[in-house]
Amino acid sequence: MSHFLAISFRPGRVDPHQQHSLAATAERLFQRFASCPAQTVHFESDFLILSSTPSADHYSSDSRGNFCLLVPCGCYHVDKGQIFTVQSQLEQFLEQGISFAKDLAPPWAACLGIQGEKKVVCATDSQGLQHLYTSSGDSWAAVSSSCLMLGAWSGAEIDLDSMSAYARVGNYLHDRTPFKGVSKIPAGGYAQLFGGTLEQNQYQKRSCPVPYTDRQAAFDAGLDILAHSITTCLKAYPDAGIELSGGLDSRLILSAIPPQQRKSLRSLTLGYPGSPDCVTAGRIAREWELHHQVIDLTTLDDTSETELITRIKTSSEKVGHCSNPFSRRVLDWVNETAAEGPRFSGQNGEFARGFYYAGQPDADRPSLSLVEGLMKWRIFTNQAVNLEIFRKESKRDIEEAGRRAVQESLLASDLSWLSATDEFYLAERMQRWVGVDYSSSSRERIILAPFFHPGFVQWARGVPPRFKRGGNLMAGLLIRLDPALGKFPLDSGLLPQDLAHPRLHTHLRQKFGFFKKAAHKAWQRIARHGKPPVGADLLCRRLLQTRKSLSNLLPRVWESGMLDPAAMHRFDQGTGSIDWVSLGFLLQYEWLLEISETRTTTVQ
Repeated sequence: MSHFLAISFRPGRVDPHQQHSLAATAERLFQRFASCPAQTVHFESDFLILSSTPSADHYSSDSRGNFCLLVPCGCYHVDKGQIFTVQSQLEQFLEQGISFAKDLAPPWAACLGIQGEKKVVCATDSQGLQHLYTSSGDSWAAVSSSCLMLGAWSGAEIDLDSMSAYARVGNYLHDRTPFKGVSKIPAGGYAQLFGGTLEQNQYQKRSCPVPYTDRQAAFDAGLDILAHSITTCLKAYPDAGIELSGGLDSRLILSAIPPQQRKSLRSLTLGYPGSPDCVTAGRIAREWELHHQVIDLTTLDDTSETELITRIKTSSEKVGHCSNPFSRRVLDWVNETAAEGPRFSGQNGEFARGFYYAGQPDADRPSLSLVEGLMKWRIFTNQAVNLEIFRKESKRDIEEAGRRAVQESLLASDLSWLSATDEFYLAERMQRWVGVDYSSSSRERIILAPFFHPGFVQWARGVPPRFKRGGNLMAGLLIRLDPALGKFPLDSGLLPQDLAHPRLHTHLRQKFGFFKKAAHKAWQRIARHGKPPVGADLLCRRLLQTRKSLSNLLPRVWESGMLDPAAMHRFDQGTGSIDWVSLGFLLQYEWLLEISETRTTTVQ
């Protein structure tokens, strides 16, 4: 894995003795938040570049002093499947400039040193999945793969408004982080450090696609781009495995893999024995003779109390406390348990299926009432904290911050209502929620993400909502690529072939499923229980079994006055409960307060 911290000092504002002292401070912070010693990659009067001990796969320099530091494990051409070594990336960037980043498959990020121009360039991928962060002061500017490093380095205050929105949505929005003045570099963006200054720009901006008016044309184009993106991945990594579930997206990937390459293909399913995902994935694996590994959650982190909380905290630190610590620990545990090697991920397939469409009208433009309805129905249910654990004032502030952030994003769109929800899903949910997990996992293994291929994203943006609804178009692609895979039921109980060619009984089953989901969402709002990712709730319950008092687990949060004493007393007495989302949020706030207590005061 390769974390990095790049700092540029303004000439004449920091004397040599002070600069060496600051370098020592940066090294201590790096070791704390990267969980490994810092290696000085580059150090002179204007720049300090620190990294995890760089291997030949992650770092290369030339005789002129130029260098490239690669963040993820691997890198390949998004359309040709050509693997780029870090040395070849350096050569291409020096020859083509930053526009070369458009050719690299997400997730990807790198830190480049251009000696002749005395600048450092840090870029993320076209979809913004590999997270990089920026911060600056009067006499310095910095970029890092860790927002915690930058927050501690700059002595930044906790951004309670940003955290409040995170508490309601389940991921940070826009370019926000837990710290004031620490921001995420957007999709297709890069930052330049030069003489203690920070300049941000875009090497690629999203263009408005020409919408498809003919369903068959949309179908044919989707078939081509799906096959192309998966073939490209296989060209780069022929031995890639697949994360196989009972859903449609992983099956779509499998359908585009040639039958001769499926035999003994590594497949991975996470769940409990007998769950719909495990049963359906097992049937598919047996039918196509896949090598199937089931990660049994009943064995999840069966460790001592001290080791459990340490592991949860470490997993949360890896993602900058920007993702629920319980779900993040589950993913880390899966990566530790699973067979090594590149794996296909089915994330973002729902971008072409209208993730937020259920129950929504096809209105011409977003409106306040539509946004309010979507927040209540979808956005503020699964991964929103229980507001009843907070004091009245804190409860109001958190609720208002969440509503304001979502309204700001959706109401700014000039697209139709359903298309606006698609863009929200891509920019806010996928880039920030999936991206933060990819950012951590990709430093340890190669992630193949065909549904984030720029061509697939652009195709899906051009498909009108009427073609996306109900998964009709995507199911049709599956049937065309492999009709046999369409005969296995999905985890919803529906058959892909029925989604592709819906009849009356399919519509009725979908309607029944919608009303069932609506009833469940209503129950979630009343009972205030979000839908947990597999394993997150189990991990939360295991931790709570070892801790009888929340005030002992969360001393700094308790002292902050944010929590409702009556609610905490009910929990300590055994008459109340706390869910995995709420406890995860409070743990992260506790750990951020801990960082703030020991934060470094650096040169301003």
